Amino acid sequence: MSKSIYKILTHRSRILHTKANEELIFPLSSKTEDIIYKTIDTLRYNKGVYEKRGLALAANQIGSLKRFFVMFDSSVHPVGRKVNIICNPEILETSEDQEDMYEGCLSITKYQCLVKRPKKCLVKFQDFNGRSDKMELEGFIARVFQHEIDHLNGYTMLERQSKTIENPLYTEFKKNQKLEKLGKLQSKKDLIDFSKFDKKVPEDF
Repeated sequence: MSKSIYKILTHRSRILHTKANEELIFPLSSKTEDIIYKTIDTLRYNKGVYEKRGLALAANQIGSLKRFFVMFDSSVHPVGRKVNIICNPEILETSEDQEDMYEGCLSITKYQCLVKRPKKCLVKFQDFNGRSDKMELEGFIARVFQHEIDHLNGYTMLERQSKTIENPLYTEFKKNQKLEKLGKLQSKKDLIDFSKFDKKVPEDF
């Protein structure tokens, strides 16, 4: 059964450079719940460069200014089985210790950006039911959280980058698209009935 999902907006969309300042009020309305569920489906089932490889998706990326994002729970294997819903997130503290790492983005599929971020951050947020939580994040999960907070604040990794390279996943995707297109053209060619062109050429040609 096909899923109804959002189109993921690119970094050229104005809303990706607009702060998502609509805090979620609990209990959530059915309309807000539907937006969140559809955002989860979009993360799970979107096609393209990051098909089955996306890790998180912020509200701005699907055209909403509600303050939430969804992210796969990296502690559950296989990744993709469980999605965490992060509502009204805040970063309370960050470590002085920072590191550079290349990041990808569902809204900027062609590039990877080298971004320096704190290795640790203390965050607080509410879950889907409105329960508040506070935790210290470290390493890759801390980076993903900061990346998504950036989205909600109207920034993309392009504003944070010190170096940009072409995304190897994008290169692979485009190559496969080209091969698939050539395959379809070949299939159509194979279906052409050449017998109707097999006419004897007059000898006084």
